[in-house]
Amino acid sequence: MRKICPHIEGGWSGAIGKPPVAKLVNVSPEYVRQVRDAIGPNTLIIVRWVSDYQPLDDPERLALAWVVDHRDAMIAMSDDRRDRQVAFEGYNEIPDSQAVAYCHFEHERLMHMHVLGLRSVVGNWSVGTPDLPTWASYRDALDAMHPQDLIGLHEYWVDLGDIGNVWHCGRWRLVPALADKQIVVTECGRDRVEGRGSAGWLGRASTEGYLAELRAYDALLCQHANVVGATVFTMGQYASQWMLFNVGSLWPRVVAEQEASVAISTPISTRLPIEGARVSQRFGEHPEWYPNYRGHPGVDLACPTGTTWHQWHGTAVRATIAGRALTVDDTSGYGLYVYVAGDAADELLAHLSGFAVENGQEVQPGQIVGYVGYTGNCKPTGGAGTHLHWGIRPRPYRLGNGYRGYVDPLA
Repeated sequence: MRKICPHIEGGWSGAIGKPPVAKLVNVSPEYVRQVRDAIGPNTLIIVRWVSDYQPLDDPERLALAWVVDHRDAMIAMSDDRRDRQVAFEGYNEIPDSQAVAYCHFEHERLMHMHVLGLRSVVGNWSVGTPDLPTWASYRDALDAMHPQDLIGLHEYWVDLGDIGNVWHCGRWRLVPALADKQIVVTECGRDRVEGRGSAGWLGRASTEGYLAELRAYDALLCQHANVVGATVFTMGQYASQWMLFNVGSLWPRVVAEQEASVAISTPISTRLPIEGARVSQRFGEHPEWYPNYRGHPGVDLACPTGTTWHQWHGTAVRATIAGRALTVDDTSGYGLYVYVAGDAADELLAHLSGFAVENGQEVQPGQIVGYVGYTGNCKPTGGAGTHLHWGIRPRPYRLGNGYRGYVDPLA
């Protein structure tokens, strides 16, 4: 698969194969820079700000207000407009009944974005929207697009056979006006569509079945050079109401197929499991909290700045050594954690929100093994406790050092 990557709201795609698109939602400029440093300059980063309030009663004025509200953040996220691989969405999933007003909004937004030298994703329409007659209502917005701007679509299917339904998948083929536009599918996956099917894939399809669906959709995307890529919806990584969409358990297989089909540049090693992290608790600190270890038996890594833990949740965690991964759910201690057993040392990566590797899988330095969370015994409890516990345990184990064999990974 070459044009498929996971969509993680508030996080980034993180696939080792460096897919073409990373979708970030409600993030800071600092977080965008962190993602760019991690995935390199060639991946398109799409940024959206989520809001339940999307007024269109005065579209031109509201479009200007939207640009003014986000101007400083967009300029910072695009490295003062030098990074052309960052694009910004406006409103989300506007229905056909508001097409005329939304066209005015997007047309005006594009005018101001171009003055600022910023790249846009236009539309961000839901599956099947606009219908064929309604595309004519968006003519002015389409004409206002610059070559670097993209059309954003959401596409969902009921089952494997439904991927052949041009009204649900690949519907840009029905609209001649899109033939010369760059297309990005900012959400896709299995869902309930037009009263058929069920929301999400977990419990509805087997792993092999859903992989077959993703391969089929990827093959469709690869037939069209103007399609940049697609992000598979997976909010279940940290939002319970979307749990059935979570693709974390099957994503190692997708990454492996990306590795086989595209040239890959994977870091040989990383200094930290998360580049740019802030050390919130050092090795050996607070012995009163850890009487069995005579101090903290690892290093805690928290969000880079401040207390914006919601932006930190779901961030990709990379192994720093090679070895065989053991995935564990320890509800009273480290929560979800990956233990990498290597030749010279072992590595512990704990309190994860989900795994990106399978139990027993061989991993390499720089490979994504999980995502930051707050499972297990975290202080404070809940989301505010979001962090990564990182431990290194050299072989042979020296249990007499008071830390059960663990040493300072930053030493």
